[in-house]
Amino acid sequence: MIRVVIDTNVFISAAFLPHSKPAQIIDRVREGKILSVTYTGILEEITRVLLSPGVRKRHGLTAREITNAMEGLIQGAEITPGIIQVKESRDPEDDKFLACALEGQADYIVSGDKDLTDLTSYQGIPIISPAAFLEIMAKPRPIKS
Repeated sequence: MIRVVIDTNVFISAAFLPHSKPAQIIDRVREGKILSVTYTGILEEITRVLLSPGVRKRHGLTAREITNAMEGLIQGAEITPGIIQVKESRDPEDDKFLACALEGQADYIVSGDKDLTDLTSYQGIPIISPAAFLEIMAKPRPIKS
């Protein structure tokens, strides 16, 4: 199964645009087609952003709906311990995604953040947009024997 670290901006975009490419990725996580690799710091950031007054006003989700969505994400995710420290991104807030990808042996980091996507990869882990990830997912993969 493909292991992927999903940036907060992808989750937020999915909340605003339920038929978007980010939403399609989150749907695949919920369906068990890909494994989301994350850690508590990322989950806390997603929750904090979704619960912020301006964002809540825009997406219209209740606190209960946000809690239910987060519980669904946690159930379909592998939570890493968050031990590895990385200082590689232009934005220090993005280093947690790189660290999580290393710690969780992710196949991809999916992000819409230019500070991350400009890196193109980290320690051999490609950093790609939601659209590029969905293109990869659409390609047939060889069956392992």
